[in-house]
Amino acid sequence: MRWPSFTAQTDPPLSHSGRRLVGPGWRFVAIGLLPLAAGLLLLFLTSGWPWVLGIVLIVLSLPIFAVGGSLLLGGGVTHWAARRKPFA
Repeated sequence: MRWPSFTAQTDPPLSHSGRRLVGPGWRFVAIGLLPLAAGLLLLFLTSGWPWVLGIVLIVLSLPIFAVGGSLLLGGGVTHWAARRKPFA
């Protein structure tokens, strides 16, 4: 007697949508890393007005990270939903 297979069924179109969200998400995170790194360098290595420019660069990089993070989170949720398993 064979045991039934309990492999997760997948939904290919939904899985494809998840992969399509993750790609740009990593790009947004990488793009946001550039002004963040420059802002941190200016913040910790300078004083005066470049210090303020560092804070401005850090603040400007946060929305870019938020977009990238939300795309990555959405892609993860879509990938999980494509496996047709409950979340809780």
